Amino acid sequence: MKPIIISTIIATLLAACNSAPQKVSGGDERITFVGRTDRSVADAPKQWAAGAYFTFAFRGKECIIDFNDENLYGEKYNIIEVVVDEQPSQKFYTHGIRNRLIITAEEIVKEQADSGLNILQYVGLKGNGEHHVTVCRDTETGMGYTQLLSVGAQEVLKWTPATNLKIEFIGNSITCGAEADTTTVPTTNYKWGDWHRAYYGYGPRTARNLNAQWALTSVSGIGLIHSCCDMKVTMPQVYDKYVLCEDKIDYNFTDFRPDVICSCLGQNDGIQDSTTFCSAYVDFIKNVANHNPQAKHIVLLSSPMDNGELSEWLRPVLISVAEQLKADGLTNVSTFFFSQAWNNGGADHPSTEEHAQIADELTQYLKTIL
Repeated sequence: MKPIIISTIIATLLAACNSAPQKVSGGDERITFVGRTDRSVADAPKQWAAGAYFTFAFRGKECIIDFNDENLYGEKYNIIEVVVDEQPSQKFYTHGIRNRLIITAEEIVKEQADSGLNILQYVGLKGNGEHHVTVCRDTETGMGYTQLLSVGAQEVLKWTPATNLKIEFIGNSITCGAEADTTTVPTTNYKWGDWHRAYYGYGPRTARNLNAQWALTSVSGIGLIHSCCDMKVTMPQVYDKYVLCEDKIDYNFTDFRPDVICSCLGQNDGIQDSTTFCSAYVDFIKNVANHNPQAKHIVLLSSPMDNGELSEWLRPVLISVAEQLKADGLTNVSTFFFSQAWNNGGADHPSTEEHAQIADELTQYLKTIL
C-alpha cells in the first residue's frame, strides 16, 4: 500500500473516531470504575492498582476509548485486558502516553497513526445492538497509572452488575498476578511487568466465580513487617494510598466498599519473630476493619507459593492472629489454608492456569461463609 493511501486511511479513521455520535468524558457517570480510582481530575480518573478496571455499555457497531498511560520514566508501559460481551478477553500493550482503543467488528488499519496516538484494535464485535465492555489493568502500581479520557459510541450506557457483592484482595506479587503468563514474551526479551496478568489472577477469578466485583490492594515484593527487593514500604504503611508502591496520594475509602476482604501476606516477610508478626497483623487487620465497617467477612490466607517451612510457620501464626482479633471483638475474621504450592509461572510464582486452581479452592471456601 502506498504511503499516501495509508495516510488517507489513517486520517479518515481518526476523523471518524473524533466524530462519534456520542462522546463522554472519562468521568461520566455512565462509566463505573471499580477499585482504587483517583478522581482529583474529575473528567479523567486515574487508576494505578493491578486489577483495577472500568466498565460500561454502549450501543452501536463501534466504540472508541481514549486514555493516557503515565509512561513512567519514559519506558514503563501497562498491559490492559479488554472484555466485550463476556467473550474471551483480548490483551493490549500501551506504548507511549496517548492511546486509542477501537472496539470494532473487523480490523480497520494496521499502521501506526502519525498523530502520536498508539492505535489498539479489539476486533470481533458482533452486531449493532447493546454491548458490555470491561477494561482491566493487568499491570500494577509500579508500572504507572492509566487515565481514561473519553468514551465514544453511537450511545454510551451505564452497565448495572448482576449483584453488588464486592471482594477486596490484599497481598503481594501473587495477588497482583505477577509473573503469571510466561507465554507472552520470551525469557530472553523479558522485562519486569511483561508477564503480569492480573485479570487472570486468583482474586479476579474468585470474584468472577462468585459473580462479584473485585479490587486488588497489592504490590509485588511487599510484606507486613518486612518487604523484599529493597522495597522501603510495607502494606500497613501504604494501605491508605492510591500509589501503593510509593506511599503517595491519600486514598478515599468510599471508592470501593468490600463485603469480603481476603488478606494474603507473609510470603515476603519470611519466617519472623512470631510475637512481633502476630502483633503487627492484628493491628493491621483492625485498621482494615476500621476503614471498612461494612465488611461482613475478613479472611486471612496462607501463601499459595509455599508449602514448606514458611507455610508450617505461618499456619499457627494466622490462627493466633484470628483468635486474638476475635478476643478483641472482631468476630468476622477467619483463616483459609491452600492445599498446596503452585510455582509454574515465572520466578516460582503461580501460572495463569494455576491461579484458576487457587481461585477454585478459595471460591469453595467463600461459598461456605457467604
